[in-house]
Amino acid sequence: MLPGDRDSYNFGAEDVVIRAASETRTRCADHPHRRATRKCARCGRPLCDECAAQLSARGQCALCVEELEEKHRLENPTWRERAERFGRSARNFIILTIIVIAIMIPIAIGARRLMDTPLKPEELARMRYALIGTFETAEGVNTTSTVLGATVVLVTSEVVGNEATRLNDEYVAETYGGYRTADDRFPVDVVFGREEPGRVEKLHFQQQPLEPVETHVRLVEVSISMESAGGPWFSLGEFALTESLEIQRHVLTGVRPYRWIRLRVLANGGGPYASLGEFGAFTLPRASLLGVTPSDPTVKP
Repeated sequence: MLPGDRDSYNFGAEDVVIRAASETRTRCADHPHRRATRKCARCGRPLCDECAAQLSARGQCALCVEELEEKHRLENPTWRERAERFGRSARNFIILTIIVIAIMIPIAIGARRLMDTPLKPEELARMRYALIGTFETAEGVNTTSTVLGATVVLVTSEVVGNEATRLNDEYVAETYGGYRTADDRFPVDVVFGREEPGRVEKLHFQQQPLEPVETHVRLVEVSISMESAGGPWFSLGEFALTESLEIQRHVLTGVRPYRWIRLRVLANGGGPYASLGEFGAFTLPRASLLGVTPSDPTVKP
């Protein structure tokens, strides 16, 4: 083949391709082997003579006619279809209402019970610890806290409604009574116990705001034991308390392990009974061990 012949051949091939593409565009959409002679007035689909014979009065193909009829049916339902739709909607609404009621009733009952039953002080303490993510606070760890498993195992004098358990629930407020002895006879012992040994490096005392000043505890002795709730006891010292409603802190010399710790009330301010809001045996926070000055226990009130 000569060079000129090759150019003529290429030109002829391109012309064939263009003609084939043009003919493809004019083929019937449903019968590709037939040439299209009409188009749908709505969608523009090419149609052969056979398909064109089925066009509607508006020149629309069968697919367009079916689509428009379905659209008209949906937009203009019969009374029977409307009733069926309403029935389905009402049924779905009833089912959804039943599900919502089934979910909300237990929630409402729980919320009502929660409103009728105030949170206990130890529950508030648990929530506080959960929020900070640790049992160690700026004061250290309260090893006599009921939240950490410490319990009152022995008490020689208390009043119903003002039990010794008020001493380690980590809550002091004017609206919540603290611990009271039954009378003004001393000494009075309250013993706290732990399942696992604890440590004490600092003591906390806090007077009860509700109580008259003359009932406030003014002198206590604190002792610890590793053997039993009955001793033998190792005395950490006697501590004089003031009338202040703030936390009264006493830092000890060294770290003392214990399983039982005894708070012995020796005197009050002269009232008919003794009262105290809170008592705690703490380990010091690790970040503040340096520079701590121990408190000297006091022997006299």
